[in-house]
Amino acid sequence: MRHARPARLPAALAAGLLSVLLAGCGAAPAASGEGMTGTPGATSGASDVSPVGPTASEASTGIGTPASARPIDTEVQVGPKRLGGTLTLPGEGVPRRKVVVVLISGSGPNKRDAEVGDVPIRPFRDIANGLAAYGIASLRYDKRTSVEGAFDSNTLTVQQEYLEDAAAAIRLLGERPETRADKVIVAGHSLGGMVLPNIVEANPGVAGGVIMSGTPRTFWEVTLDQQISSIEDSPGGDKAARIAAAKAEHARAAALTDPNAEPILDFAAPYIVSYNKLRSGEVARRLTVPLLVLHGSQDGNVAAEPNFAAWKTVLAGKDATFHLYPEDNHFLLTKDDLSLDQHVDGRVIHDMVAWLQRWP
Repeated sequence: MRHARPARLPAALAAGLLSVLLAGCGAAPAASGEGMTGTPGATSGASDVSPVGPTASEASTGIGTPASARPIDTEVQVGPKRLGGTLTLPGEGVPRRKVVVVLISGSGPNKRDAEVGDVPIRPFRDIANGLAAYGIASLRYDKRTSVEGAFDSNTLTVQQEYLEDAAAAIRLLGERPETRADKVIVAGHSLGGMVLPNIVEANPGVAGGVIMSGTPRTFWEVTLDQQISSIEDSPGGDKAARIAAAKAEHARAAALTDPNAEPILDFAAPYIVSYNKLRSGEVARRLTVPLLVLHGSQDGNVAAEPNFAAWKTVLAGKDATFHLYPEDNHFLLTKDDLSLDQHVDGRVIHDMVAWLQRWP
C-alpha cells in the first residue's frame, strides 16, 4: 500500500530512534539462556523460517534457488558482558559460502531478533534464515541495553551501546572454527545503520557493510524530524510554538560538548556527547570497502527522503549499491500492521545475497 506520507509505526511499538530512546535507557528484564554455548538446535515457533522462495529477480541476479534445509542455530556469548547471541549456519547439505554477516540492531533495548514488543515480527531472524538458505552464515546478539545490569544509563555512550560489542562479535567470528576463514560483513538497521561506518572503520578486517533503514545525517536531525512529524499529527493547538521548542532543544543537544552537563531530551550528557562525536557521514566518505544501502519508501521513522537520498550524496563515487523498496516500512516489511505474522520483504534477502556474491 502506498501512502501520501510514509506511515509511522504505532508509538507503543515503534523501535525507531525517537519513540524508544526518548523513553530513556532504563534497565530491561534480564536476557534468558545465559550460559548456553555451542549448543546446536532448531529454532522454535511457526514463524522461524522466513519464506524466501524464488522470484523473477533471481533469474537476473543469478543467486539460484534457496535451500529448504532448516538452518542450524548455535547459542553463543558475545563480549565481556556475555551477551546472548545466535550463530546461524546453513542447514545440512547446503553449500557454504565463505562469508558471515554480523547483524547490528537499532535503537532501544533490542534482543537479537530485533523483535518489537509482543508482536510476532522477528526481522533479524528472517534475515538470518534467509541468508542461510543461500549458504551464508550470520551472527546476531542481544543488545547491551536489553540486559539488566549490563549498562548504566547515566554514563552510557555510543561506544558502550554499539562499538565495543560489535568489535567483540567480529572477534568471536575470527575465533570460531565455523567462521574463522570467512569474510566478515557488518549489517546495521536504523540507528545500527547510522553507526555502521564507525563500526567498519574501527574494525579494519571487515570486508563490507550493509545499511538498512539508516542515515548519514546526525542523530539530532533525525530525531527532530520525528518529533516535528509527531507534533504535526497530534491534536491540540500551538503547534508552531511546540515545534520551535523542539528545534531549540535539539539544537542544544547537537551543540553539547560537556559530558558532565545536565540531561537534554531525557538523554544523559555522556550519551549526547558521544553521538555528537560520531560524524558518520564523514566516516563513510573515508571507507574503502563496498557498501549496500537498503531502505523502504514507506519508512515513517527514518524517512527515505531525505535519509536514503543523503547516502547517495555521501557515497557518490564510492563502491556503493542502493535499493529502495516502494512498499516497505522501517522494518523492511510490506504491511504497517505489526500484529500480522509477516516477514522481511523477500526482495531484501535476494538483493543482499546478490550483493554478497562478490565474496564466493
